[in-house]
Amino acid sequence: MIGTTNPAPLTLRQDQRFYCAWPWETVVLMSDGTIVCGCADPFKKRPAGNAAVLTLREIWNGPVFGAIRNGLQKNDPVLCSHCNLMQVVDAGVRVPQETVLTHMPRRLFVEPCVSCNLSCLEACCNHENGIHFTRNARLLAWETYTKVIDELGPELHRIDFFNYGESFIHPRAIDMIAYAKSRYPQIYLFTSTNGLLLNTEDKLKGLVASGIDEITFSVDGATQDTYVRYRRGGDFNKVIRIMKRLAEIKQEMASETPFINWRYILFRWNDSDEEMNLARRLATEISVDKLCWEITDHPENSASERFVPGRPEHEQIRHEIWSALGNAMPQKTLRAAIQPKGLFWKARAGELFHGSAEVQNVGGAVWKNISMKNRRHVTLGVQLLDEQRRLLNREFARVLLPRPLSAGEKTALHFQARAPEAAGHYWLKLDMVCEGIEWFESCGSPPAFKRLQIH
Repeated sequence: MIGTTNPAPLTLRQDQRFYCAWPWETVVLMSDGTIVCGCADPFKKRPAGNAAVLTLREIWNGPVFGAIRNGLQKNDPVLCSHCNLMQVVDAGVRVPQETVLTHMPRRLFVEPCVSCNLSCLEACCNHENGIHFTRNARLLAWETYTKVIDELGPELHRIDFFNYGESFIHPRAIDMIAYAKSRYPQIYLFTSTNGLLLNTEDKLKGLVASGIDEITFSVDGATQDTYVRYRRGGDFNKVIRIMKRLAEIKQEMASETPFINWRYILFRWNDSDEEMNLARRLATEISVDKLCWEITDHPENSASERFVPGRPEHEQIRHEIWSALGNAMPQKTLRAAIQPKGLFWKARAGELFHGSAEVQNVGGAVWKNISMKNRRHVTLGVQLLDEQRRLLNREFARVLLPRPLSAGEKTALHFQARAPEAAGHYWLKLDMVCEGIEWFESCGSPPAFKRLQIH
């Protein structure tokens, strides 16, 4: 987990509207069983209850979460004033009105261990800051973990298997992942790690077999000297070997997962073209799925000045920065050229109509047309917009690819959809979708627009 020694709080002003989705969607399970509202609470300042003795429903609808929700509804979020997850939003943004919720959290952060095998420079979770003294236990009890998974599992969409500390210090970390995925395979399970403890064949094979969906390795540099400036105590060559071997084992086991990310925080000492291009070459050689840069403003006096948002250099890597589809490896990028057929489309109100478009893969990655886990294959998505191009229906139509599409290849796609019930002028927005992840537009691929006349 990337952290500051003490996240800067927002300054509350009466003319601003504050909102945060976390208390309606997500909980964090700490290593001692404590439940907190957000992942920006490293020192456990807002404990809501302990999952070892209470049910999650009792905590979720208990006094702490109720007070947080009530404060946001009244625009008086006193319990959140020191949390950097809260955002200033437009006055018209609707805040949910329920303080007692019928639904359970859809997302869970799990902190298997609060200790770490490294001591990252000025990070809140390093040894010097004593974060482990704020927990009553450094390792999450198996019984507490399984109790939470069994209660939340049916409604969970995602587990983030990390918080503060290094998850794979826990001797049963891989068993924990396998437990959640075997009981509730619909959950998307993601973890972030420095990777150094995944240092045996058994661990790597067990990780692939566990069913984990995605893993991020935090490796901030392309040489040992630059890497250890932040990841103090780390071994660059070792973690590169581990990432490479994980990619090989994934292929040997004919597994689509885990999707392997290399996340590289940009600092003043590792943000040169030479260093970043070396990382690109290494990422290609070891066959990870994604390399992304992380922009940070800490530690103080260490953050990259070259890539400050707003500068031309930042714009040049904008679609390589950490995001769902961002990628600094050209051969793994997702880009499309979409050409709808005809000048415009017509349809009768409420009736089925047809449309078609030619799509071309102008990125570097192969577009898969099927996937075993129903994620990361590519489809054509059609959204319905009103005459002013305001979104009406994001899921208006979907079209499967007839076959995988390699870089440079194109194909014609046809769709059928039911026209809106009201006559008038509409727009259709066509974009490719990496299913279960994100629309291509998010990483700089331009969508296409088509007029739709309903009569």
